[in-house]
Amino acid sequence: MHGAVNLVSLPNELLGQILDVVQNKASLAAVARTCHALRDIAEARLYSHLTIEKREALAYLGNATSARPKRDGFVRRLDLLFGGTVYGDILVDMTTADTVAALFPRLKSLTIESPF
Repeated sequence: MHGAVNLVSLPNELLGQILDVVQNKASLAAVARTCHALRDIAEARLYSHLTIEKREALAYLGNATSARPKRDGFVRRLDLLFGGTVYGDILVDMTTADTVAALFPRLKSLTIESPF
């Protein structure tokens, strides 16, 4: 019988496919906190599609990306389901899609829903 295989010894592509099956954000966050080797792979999935419905959550996102700027590059889809709020010192409203796109360089989809 062969010895046990350490999970982090698997190729990143395979680890990514394994984590693609995990749908629960809390579980992905737990994996991200497990070790440095899994953090980027799990966070790429955590931050890839974000739906923000409260201004406080947007501030939390700002703090999370400021603490670890690499997270900005993980965001591919961002849904802001409210109008006119603040991200850091930048006003985000229906006219600032370019500003939001600059904050998240790999952003592919942005939805900003007005409260009206």
